[in-house]
Amino acid sequence: PSPCPEGFYCLNGTIWAYQYPCPEGTYLNQTGGKSILDCIDTPPGTYALGVGNVDIDGLCHAGYYCLNRSTSATPTKPNEGGSCGPGYSCPEGSSFKVDCPGGSYCVDGTGITGVVEGGYYARRNSYTPTPYRIKD
Repeated sequence: PSPCPEGFYCLNGTIWAYQYPCPEGTYLNQTGGKSILDCIDTPPGTYALGVGNVDIDGLCHAGYYCLNRSTSATPTKPNEGGSCGPGYSCPEGSSFKVDCPGGSYCVDGTGITGVVEGGYYARRNSYTPTPYRIKD
């Protein structure tokens, strides 16, 4: 008998080496997997497409955050992550939404776009350079 290949697990009595692939959002980077419990969840900030993965596929794209077991670099399923959106900062590899800090603005959720203009102020989560005008 041969060991089960990377990305797959072989239960007792398995006939084909590729019969039981690790599910989406998981990977197995060694041979000899014996059950689905040997498949490793992708860590937060990363993703794994499809089944039978031997490693993660990459980092979550800027503007998005990935929870563990994410199956996309731009997740849309709430249990896998989502879009950060205006007023938030999520650089590549983010695992959660981060508030855009006070005094700054974040237009598209990928990171800090710039600082607010003179004569204006912003506490946090601003998405425009002119959020609140200081009264004379």
